Amino acid sequence: MTPLMVIRFVDQVADGRKVVMKYTRTPIENISNNMIYGVIAGEDQRFLDHWGVDFQALWEALEKNVKNKSFSI
Repeated sequence: MTPLMVIRFVDQVADGRKVVMKYTRTPIENISNNMIYGVIAGEDQRFLDHWGVDFQALWEALEKNVKNKSFSI
């Protein structure tokens, strides 16, 4: 769910309308590579500094999970 979907949901509820969530999926072939890389970079700020796997982020997550005894498989 995106923030825009939440806004639309709240608008519909506030107006007393039936809640309808509509979306159209777009095949990845129809999406600009720039948009794809932009989304990846937005999710991984060190995207340009590693070769596909951010080992620093993985290590930090592992340390946090060990400290909090929080693991999932």
